[in-house]
Amino acid sequence: MKPTTQHNQSIPGLIVKRSIGALFRAMPEGKVKYQLRSRIMRARPSIAPELLVNSGETVVLVGFHRIDSVMLWSDLVGPKGRILVIEAVPEYVDNLRSNLEHHLNWPLNNITYCAKGVDSQKGSGSIEIGQRAGFNKLHNREVDDGLKEDDYTHTIDIDTDTLDNIINEFGFHDVDHIQMTISGLELAALQGADRTLKADGLRIHIRSLHRQNGKLIYTQVADTLRGYGMQVTIGKQVSGFDGRDVYGVKL
Repeated sequence: MKPTTQHNQSIPGLIVKRSIGALFRAMPEGKVKYQLRSRIMRARPSIAPELLVNSGETVVLVGFHRIDSVMLWSDLVGPKGRILVIEAVPEYVDNLRSNLEHHLNWPLNNITYCAKGVDSQKGSGSIEIGQRAGFNKLHNREVDDGLKEDDYTHTIDIDTDTLDNIINEFGFHDVDHIQMTISGLELAALQGADRTLKADGLRIHIRSLHRQNGKLIYTQVADTLRGYGMQVTIGKQVSGFDGRDVYGVKL
């Protein structure tokens, strides 16, 4: 079974994108590939996963709950690759695992699941559950996301840990790529990823759309990655938000 298409993609468009992605992935990682990704990001508010990852790689997905997205990443790295899905809401993780392993009979056995929130240190917390899954955020964390109190339906208690600890716990050494979308908690996640961010060859792509204390988070994310010696590209502004995607790579 192959991954489902994105909601607004035609089959011919998907075939073209996957074909271009296959040619792109055949290129070796390095300066030229980084420059091509940078040009795409500066021209568009997002970049397709097909252009970010290669077959056989080890990938960490932080804040992923959509089944079709996880299927796509799993398919892209293939049977020799590995995917670690880190999602704070246990119900979402159970839903992912149940659907992929039992209902959809997903053929690739390359996905590991972790039901924890990512933070700057190990602990616990509460997460506010939004009417839409993308609206979730940790309780008592000030993030200027434009949402109101009635946009959230309830609060649940969760375990939190650092990226470094989670990656080590599940034996995901030599990570090639990190993909992150966690609604304003990007800086805390990076603070807990010191060991991981020091690794040579690491690539990281972060969707950072919000403000914190009046400051755009994506600019601070970019500065943090530069502090680890990464080449950084900031994407085109995402429609309806102040933020942008940030891509960093250790060349």
